[in-house]
Amino acid sequence: METSRCTVPFESLHRRLASPAIALLSLLALLALIRVSSASDVRPYRVRALTDASFEHDTQASSGQTTGRWFVLFATSDCLTSADSESPCHRILASLKEAASAADGMPGRLFIAAQVDLDANPKLKKRFGIGSEPVLKLFRDRAMFSFPQGRSPRLDQQRPGAEQQAGGGWGGRKHRGRRRCR
Repeated sequence: METSRCTVPFESLHRRLASPAIALLSLLALLALIRVSSASDVRPYRVRALTDASFEHDTQASSGQTTGRWFVLFATSDCLTSADSESPCHRILASLKEAASAADGMPGRLFIAAQVDLDANPKLKKRFGIGSEPVLKLFRDRAMFSFPQGRSPRLDQQRPGAEQQAGGGWGGRKHRGRRRCR
């Protein structure tokens, strides 16, 4: 009886996978994964502070090749440090921290939360034409989206259409792929 050549590699692969060393390494990797994903290791998320010097390096916003999805809150130092839980900054920062904490451990990292103190970073204030009111911007996929005053995205339900809720794009394309003729 003739043996086919196809079964030989599968048999040797089966023998290699059945070795005790591979089984032990697989078990250790599984235990490490469980340890990393356990709830006791979850730490509160820190919103990154961006400055005139670090903004471009971290976000790469001007090149259009952003390093992920960035939700950036632009606000004055008084607003950012306000203890008033009803202030717009406090509500937006609380939402950012809560959503970022929940999303931080997920594969593919949904977004990065950051803040810019406009009093300490006048170049960014001028670059984006921001007044004294807090402004939330999303930098994503070669575009910048501004959320109108008083409207912030539902960060607890991060969804692909968040930019549609925003007030338009910056250099972004409205049509992706082929245009449909009507």
